[in-house]
Amino acid sequence: MRGSALVMNAAKDDEDIQETGAGKDGEEVCLVETQEEINARKFKPAYAYFVLFITLIARIMVQWQRKGINYSYGYTGLGDKMNNPLYEMGTFYPQMKNWYGWLIGAVYTIPYCFFGLVAGKLTDTVNRKTFLGIVLVLAGAAVGVSGFYDSFLLLGIMRMVHGCLNSASNPVSFSLI
Repeated sequence: MRGSALVMNAAKDDEDIQETGAGKDGEEVCLVETQEEINARKFKPAYAYFVLFITLIARIMVQWQRKGINYSYGYTGLGDKMNNPLYEMGTFYPQMKNWYGWLIGAVYTIPYCFFGLVAGKLTDTVNRKTFLGIVLVLAGAAVGVSGFYDSFLLLGIMRMVHGCLNSASNPVSFSLI
């Protein structure tokens, strides 16, 4: 490419980058570099494994939060605190005995199913890493709010919110992988 500057033009399909310039004998040479080749040059394995690790941690955290109500409902305390009503979820939520199946079933699952579709569509249009971070923070906040207040209605609402956020983490995580 002697004696001539490279000219970069976007191709018609915006997937290739076309470089034109003068070859050895003065004829015009056209080199086409695809988007895949550009991405291959930019690939950094350490960063990719870091993102994969963070995504794994996020998936584990979301699953623990999802099952947290199951564990805490049956918890009765340890050691000196064994059978102390202060540490039993059923003490604060006496209606839990009648509504437990609905709370871990339909109240969680129905929003989970519907919002997963919405989140799948959003995954194509937003920054996935930022979206996953926001989803994880909000999911943790939903679980935290339900742990700090002793309103059964608020617990149900936070389970619905957590179901939505948990389902949003799936398409984002899968697309990052």
